[in-house]
Amino acid sequence: MLQFETTDKRKPATSQIPETSTAQQKQKLAVLFPGTGYGCDRPLLYYARRAAEQEGCDVLPLTYTVSLERNPAKMTENVQQALPSVLHTVLAAVGTALCRGRYTQIFFFSKSFGTIVAGELAQKLPKQDIRQFFLTPLEPTLPYMQKHSCFAASGTADPWVPQQVREKILSLPGVRMSLFPGANHSLEVPGNVAASVRNLQMLIDSYVAFLCEK
Repeated sequence: MLQFETTDKRKPATSQIPETSTAQQKQKLAVLFPGTGYGCDRPLLYYARRAAEQEGCDVLPLTYTVSLERNPAKMTENVQQALPSVLHTVLAAVGTALCRGRYTQIFFFSKSFGTIVAGELAQKLPKQDIRQFFLTPLEPTLPYMQKHSCFAASGTADPWVPQQVREKILSLPGVRMSLFPGANHSLEVPGNVAASVRNLQMLIDSYVAFLCEK
């Protein structure tokens, strides 16, 4: 079993939104769900945060430690083992944020394993208006993508999101899918910096469209 962490052990298990006065409270909240080994300071989630701040959101970047084998064949089994403890942690953090603020819109940006956490958490908050942006969603995320319209992004060279999974996602009527040719699990094109930067720019444009959609 290999250990992958989304944050330094010296840091707290979750992040917090700074205290604000009633007059300063915002109506929109963006929550960032990292993947295993892909924290909120990495490009896909870092720019999701910046886009959310630009569009007037409070931002809650989550952190959690997950142990998963780097074996796509055992992914479902590993996820089932890891999900309960992670879900307990994020439910407490998001619940605290929701109690403190009066948010009318909530945006979830999630990466890889985080897409499963975000999908499951949304089901536990049925009264909230939650909108999802799934980055490199894994196969166990599919049931959550079927329930509501959402945005998604994946690469054609991602071993964790094989072609048959991408085809299933593309067949879902409520999913707006950005598919990046030759991109890996970080949505980068190995050996092609220019293409990787273009992918990131297109993704940022999708973030803004997602955040501004009525």
